[in-house]
Amino acid sequence: MAKFFLFFGLFCFSFVVSGQTFSFDSILNKKPILKTVNANVDVFRLQIIYTQITRDSNGKPTFKNYTYKLDSTNYFYCASLVKLPCSILALEKVNVLKIDKDAYMFTDSSNACQHSVKRDVTSLSGYPSVAQYIKRMFLISDNFSFGRIYEFLGVDYLHNRLASLGYENMRIVHRFDGGCKETEHTTTNPISFFDTNFKLIYLQKPQISLKQYNHPLGIVKVGKAHMNAQNKKINEPKDFTQMNYISLQNIHSMLQRLVFNDFYPAENQYCITKDDQQFLLNYLTLYPRESTNPTYASSQYYDSYKKYFI
Repeated sequence: MAKFFLFFGLFCFSFVVSGQTFSFDSILNKKPILKTVNANVDVFRLQIIYTQITRDSNGKPTFKNYTYKLDSTNYFYCASLVKLPCSILALEKVNVLKIDKDAYMFTDSSNACQHSVKRDVTSLSGYPSVAQYIKRMFLISDNFSFGRIYEFLGVDYLHNRLASLGYENMRIVHRFDGGCKETEHTTTNPISFFDTNFKLIYLQKPQISLKQYNHPLGIVKVGKAHMNAQNKKINEPKDFTQMNYISLQNIHSMLQRLVFNDFYPAENQYCITKDDQQFLLNYLTLYPRESTNPTYASSQYYDSYKKYFI
């Protein structure tokens, strides 16, 4: 039996295999395109984690990890994988603040590169919320939604919580939308939450990061050439030093912890409800066409949209 969790352009996956001998080479050499990648692992910077899950008679899982070319110093741009930890931590934060994840979330701006947002045309209510932003991220990898959740968390809160969960080397320091540069990325917007009667529930002032979060790998330059913001080819490696960083081990661990949150010691669990957990897993595994709120046209948002592995 196999269950895939596909998201954000890269992938982590877990599935059960019984009574079989597992071999990466037998899989990677089976199809021509995979064989080509496997024959050029240094060029393609291939890394894989596979987790075999077995359960005892009481349903308690145990895990056995198999890895292939795993190396946290072999940098890959984590891209939209950052949307998973930020979504989990956003639900934790609204729970701590006793705010419903569907409460109206209004974002103001405090500098020129920030967005002011008080409407959401994808929502049935017409107003933005933490829940709606997460749905949009998980269903179609929406970058605008990530920016608003990133701002709600704030850079210091985000990294302090990741560190407390054991992810000290994660680095999430910039949005994907807007024209923010350098320290503008670590200054986040004022945000307010309202109930359905537009009564103020919570007001969060603008936040300025008190710490500098350097790249765990130092100076990071990858490739031979890249396209700049003006779509011009630059014949030199792309500099990722100021970009986000998540290792494959960390994102795989975060997904595994989400799926099996109840089986971790209480101090290592995400501070989310069972409803939150099911909400996240549901929207991680839905195709865009299966969603009713928001809705997406299958002609534009096909089943493998932003799921490049498939």
